[in-house]
Amino acid sequence: MGYPTSVFAPASRSNGQTIDAAHTNDLQDEVAAVENALLGTITHSVNITGASTLATLQCAGSTFSVRPVTPPPEALRVTIDSTLAVASGGTSTGINWLASAYLTNSSMHSTGTNSSRLTPQSTGVYVITAEVRFTFNSSGYRRIQIRDSSQGVIGGVLGFPSTVDAGMVMQASAYKRFDELGGYVMVAVEQDGASTLSLSNDAWVEMHKL
Repeated sequence: MGYPTSVFAPASRSNGQTIDAAHTNDLQDEVAAVENALLGTITHSVNITGASTLATLQCAGSTFSVRPVTPPPEALRVTIDSTLAVASGGTSTGINWLASAYLTNSSMHSTGTNSSRLTPQSTGVYVITAEVRFTFNSSGYRRIQIRDSSQGVIGGVLGFPSTVDAGMVMQASAYKRFDELGGYVMVAVEQDGASTLSLSNDAWVEMHKL
């Protein structure tokens, strides 16, 4: 029996030859081996190579000899690393992220070039969350926005500070589906409470692919 370790290769036969018992027995053994495999009583490896296509594959109760390894999902967390002055007057200030807490793909962000941009490296849906803390001032409003590369606002929060002498923490989240590569997201802040307010150096943004 060759199967499942090898392919059955019988010799050619001609009319008039004597049929030996082994000829039939070998065929029976191969048929039995294939049927047993189909019924699941024989285990062996399956290799699919080349340009083969497979419509349906069902492997009930199968186990892997080696655990499949998939690449980690794209994810990052970056911070501003130092305080950032935000001028008043209703003008948005894009945040440059100058330090990385973690980055699963180095092409997603650069601290030296276009450091305000978070750039997906594969298509799909991403969740973006950003948090900032303004220094205290009881006047005006504060705003944080998450924007895509068209400068469209995909998430944001508008807030008004209290009279309590404490910094104002703001957090915004957004989802963005990227159907093609080349786009990015960024975070912008705005205030009109004083000529200048600062963001503390613990401001951060995360972007994770779902």
